[in-house]
Amino acid sequence: MMTISNLIKINTIFVSIICFAAVAEYMNLFVLVFISGVIVANFLEIKGYNLYLPRFLANSLGVIVLFAAFINFSIENMNVIFINALIVLMGLKLMERKQYRDYMQISLMAVFILAGLSLLNLSMVFLVYLFAEVLLIVLQMVLLTVMVEDDTFIMDKPFFVSILKPITLIMVISIPAAAFLFLILPRTDYPMLSFLNNRQNASTGFTDSIKLGTVNSIQNNDKTAFRVKMKKIDDKFLYWRGVVLDTYRNNGWQSNYGGSGTKNNVKQESQNKKIIKYRVFMEPTANKYLYTLNVPVDITYSDDFSFDKERGEVITEEPVKTKISYTAVSQLSQQIDTHMARKEIYLQISGISSEVKKIASRLKGDTDAGTADNIINYLKPPKFKYTLQNLPLSKEPLKHFLTVTKMGNCEYFASAMGVLLRLNGIPSRLVGGFRGGYYDEGAGYYSVLYSNAHVWVEAYIDGAWRTYDPTPADFSRFSDKKKLSSLKEIKLFFDKLNYYWTVFVINYDFAKQMEGLKNAAEAAENIKFDLKLSGKGVFALIIPFILLLIFVFKKKREKRTEKILKKFDEVFLKLGVSRSAGEGLIQTVDNVGNKEIGEELRKLAYEYYSAVYGDKEFNHEKYRALKKRLKDVSRYIKHSSD
Repeated sequence: MMTISNLIKINTIFVSIICFAAVAEYMNLFVLVFISGVIVANFLEIKGYNLYLPRFLANSLGVIVLFAAFINFSIENMNVIFINALIVLMGLKLMERKQYRDYMQISLMAVFILAGLSLLNLSMVFLVYLFAEVLLIVLQMVLLTVMVEDDTFIMDKPFFVSILKPITLIMVISIPAAAFLFLILPRTDYPMLSFLNNRQNASTGFTDSIKLGTVNSIQNNDKTAFRVKMKKIDDKFLYWRGVVLDTYRNNGWQSNYGGSGTKNNVKQESQNKKIIKYRVFMEPTANKYLYTLNVPVDITYSDDFSFDKERGEVITEEPVKTKISYTAVSQLSQQIDTHMARKEIYLQISGISSEVKKIASRLKGDTDAGTADNIINYLKPPKFKYTLQNLPLSKEPLKHFLTVTKMGNCEYFASAMGVLLRLNGIPSRLVGGFRGGYYDEGAGYYSVLYSNAHVWVEAYIDGAWRTYDPTPADFSRFSDKKKLSSLKEIKLFFDKLNYYWTVFVINYDFAKQMEGLKNAAEAAENIKFDLKLSGKGVFALIIPFILLLIFVFKKKREKRTEKILKKFDEVFLKLGVSRSAGEGLIQTVDNVGNKEIGEELRKLAYEYYSAVYGDKEFNHEKYRALKKRLKDVSRYIKHSSD
């Protein structure tokens, strides 16, 4: 058993914890420390410690917080600034001595904070936080209603369960109702509030430069980079190209591409029939590259981008900071047949040691293709070993890799081959992207993780950019689920849920809504109404009557409560007491001078609240019994006055 005031304090703490947990990743360090202290102080308050802030001090600090938010305001970070300011204001409110209005304000702030979060991260986890928060806030409203009636009320477990059950039932029923509204509410092709949704926590992917050893930081990230809806294909074709690196300088590769490709939806003529169409659902990232299956021939994306056919590279105008989707068509090929422009760029080389040049000289073959094969064979085990640990780090990491350690990850092998090709007069470049992907047979999509990050080589031989992958790794581990750890298997299961969330919720737009309505209309036209032969027709007729009965019952229930309250008011008037608007029955009972009658009325008031707010139906029998006892009290008052 617990007093209603303590129960409200505990529920307020949980409302706050859920709210703060939902936005924790967007809090700055000061706000995070402050809020942690506020939560501890509120727990101590329940234990009897008075750690309140004076109201005037809390209000003054709130003004300072709003002024600081105004000073730091910017369009790019407006959501994060808004959320942090609201969190601090909510924390200050939690530190005050709280009354009814303070609890209401705290609940309202929690709603506003979650509303702000929806503009930053509309993920499936957000829906869980939202459901839990609304459930607790509805419970808070009921508890506050009871507190207004009697702030000394002792809440026992049966009574608490009796009010929790209908609240939970209402929340469960609201889910299909919300889903229905989500499907039918009008949508537009133009995202009117897109300027608000311009910041999400993005995982860093490939940029336009790679220093030896930097790809390893991407490979240690198990988050999902993107998902691809498509049929399953041979693993040897699973090369997802992103950035093309053409310049070797200062022990690293850079892209000196000027972005002169064609704008928007363009097509490259395919040279064979191995064509596949797919849709990419990309997570927020820190770069401008759209990933496509080797080799892209057609891209469809809603925003501006450039597509260079010769490089097979797609670049957006702005970094991808929100979840996006685009459609692409690729020809499954290991080469790009194209004329090479600016040959000198792909032969540029500088700062190469004499030892590396000697290795390149020894590997020169009779033809360019022969030289490339010699380099591939030279970098194979057991002479060289693939590893993600203890990578060569020195002033000349490439030389150190080729002559000393002979161990490294994909960027070392790709860099070595790219340099050795150029030293032999063969144009070469590196491609940064991803290798493999874990296919879900049920959902029909590939999940490509950041740990699948990979770098490979393209050499211009016999009029085409040919793909060479010198890294001697077991690439089946990038696509075979059987080789995954248990933790990664669990992550992929939740990734599947996120995929459905992205496809059916995040990407549900006007076009999909119209398509759904069209399908529903076509299905309706095909329905045959045969009431004699089909139970569906009978069911369709019964449903309106059931809804009508529910409506009538609800009205009767409302009338019963109104009649009982009217009877209470009649009794109060006979005792010379009137119940003002918004005043509860218990508060009015406290003003009754006759203690004996007051105690009886208090019992009846509690019975009324239990019947109305409990999990059981306020049926006709309960109504008649309560009405009869109120009449008995009324007669007793009359006889006493005679």
